[in-house]
Amino acid sequence: MTALGVGTTVEYTANPTGVPTIKSSVDINNPANFVWAGGRVNMQDEKRWYETKGARAALTWGDEALNLKFGANYDDVSRTIRGYDNSQAWQNATCGNNPSLNLPSPNSQPGCQGLNQPGAAPAGYPTYPGYGTGSTAGQTGTLTYGGSLIPTTGLAGYLKPGPAGFVTVDWDKVKQATKYDQFHDNTPESGGSNTGASGGYINEKNSAAYTELNGVTQVLDSDLRFNVGLRYVHTKQTIGGRVSLADPRNTLAGGGQLADGSRYPNITNFVYVENTYSKWLPAASIAYDVSERAVARVAVSETMTRPDPAAQLPGVGFGAPSADQATIGNSALEPYFSKNIDLGFEFYTGQEGLIAVNAFRKSLTGFTQNNVVTQPFSFLAQYGITYDTLNDTQKAAITSRGGPTQAQVQVQSQINVPNKLTINGLEFQWVQPLDFLTSRFGVEGLGVNANATIVDQTSDGPATALGVSKYTYNLTGYYERNGVSLRLSHVFRKGSQVSGLNQNGIAAAALFSDDYKQTDFSSSYDLGKIFGLNNAPQVTFNVTNLTNESLRSYFQYDNATFTYYKPGRTYVLGLRMSF
Repeated sequence: MTALGVGTTVEYTANPTGVPTIKSSVDINNPANFVWAGGRVNMQDEKRWYETKGARAALTWGDEALNLKFGANYDDVSRTIRGYDNSQAWQNATCGNNPSLNLPSPNSQPGCQGLNQPGAAPAGYPTYPGYGTGSTAGQTGTLTYGGSLIPTTGLAGYLKPGPAGFVTVDWDKVKQATKYDQFHDNTPESGGSNTGASGGYINEKNSAAYTELNGVTQVLDSDLRFNVGLRYVHTKQTIGGRVSLADPRNTLAGGGQLADGSRYPNITNFVYVENTYSKWLPAASIAYDVSERAVARVAVSETMTRPDPAAQLPGVGFGAPSADQATIGNSALEPYFSKNIDLGFEFYTGQEGLIAVNAFRKSLTGFTQNNVVTQPFSFLAQYGITYDTLNDTQKAAITSRGGPTQAQVQVQSQINVPNKLTINGLEFQWVQPLDFLTSRFGVEGLGVNANATIVDQTSDGPATALGVSKYTYNLTGYYERNGVSLRLSHVFRKGSQVSGLNQNGIAAAALFSDDYKQTDFSSSYDLGKIFGLNNAPQVTFNVTNLTNESLRSYFQYDNATFTYYKPGRTYVLGLRMSF
């Protein structure tokens, strides 16, 4: 980072619809303008294991006019995520004056200041007066410092100007100078990972059995097709995660703490919890041929959505540099249920032509939402999170809010809300070949395909279906004839709320997405059909985001850009052949 206290200023100009303009009084693409003070390095890894197995069976009696079907299925799915972190030891060596002893928190740690002062501890650096007692009983040796492997005086030699106007790291030089491989080979397991995922184990065993009756009968000389069914589902979840608790031996009888250098690391246990639930889920549908070209449809059903396993992992996440938000898993989350009604009408205009309209309603109960409670920072001590276990950036944030005895944090977890969420919608579809208009001019194969959806959601409480746009539509023009396929598609979706409230520590703030539109082109050319050749290849050419649109989200107010992403156009040329 750039040096503190030397008068560096930043000019920030907001852009209500895009990326803000940020100008610094120093050249942030010049390696000479950077120092270690307040910096950090991270060394984190993640390993994942997945295992799935299952079985399915179905049996049908009868024919198309009337049949009875029975079936069952079993699925066993497990996922394990393990995080590994050796950031502190690597940082101590790289920019923490390279101590000869690396002790775990809550023992104090040297700051990342890039000092190069071999010998005894510099002022303000750990001396570990309790070393050899408590958790380090029986260990011998003297704490000395060897000087940072990359001192501030040499930092510029490990940076280089970046292509985007900000310095980048000369990774090969850093890796060699800091003994990266040595530290990486000895990385211990931790609760988090470099992707932000919480380490843990999730196993879900789902068993289901169903029966359904299908048939066709005549009503007023027209076919009436029906389906009535009932499904029984049984789920058993086993969820495990690392739970870290402060070691009580660190607190003395009078309330004091063991001497620095003798403190015990947190007690970490891998805790398993189990959830079991079952449900009968009915469904029924009918389709009636109003005429040779028209069909009316009605369907009712009840569906179940299982809770997010990641939100059920035990343990606490507290990794934000601002040290103001903690996330606690809720292993008692339950699935939520939806009662659904669908009404549809379809009119077939000829060839692939179709005009359809569908109305639907979903009534959801037990929906999940983030629950946020403000607590003193000391509340986290029961989970092994204390001031001494924080990194330097988090300590500075806590200090700026009054210190560990005064600072507050927001503790967030998912809960099932008791209110009902109702989603109503209308869907329209039109598929129309245009041969009836263009064939008189000697052109065939043109057509259009359009669909639109209107959605409205209401709730008698805080539940909100996130990422659901009020309006969406897709419009496609196509040509398919004589081995040539061309499609030009345009999609639009109205902006929507994409997160719950309590974002970034503000109780009434949420994240929203902007309106978004995108145009794509796809094509394929069957050279065999075009030129009458045997075994000729097929050429494809696609362009994604033809008009170079950008994606943007904002923080509660539409002039407060939160994310801005411009993916650019993508061109793909392909060749397919068979031998």
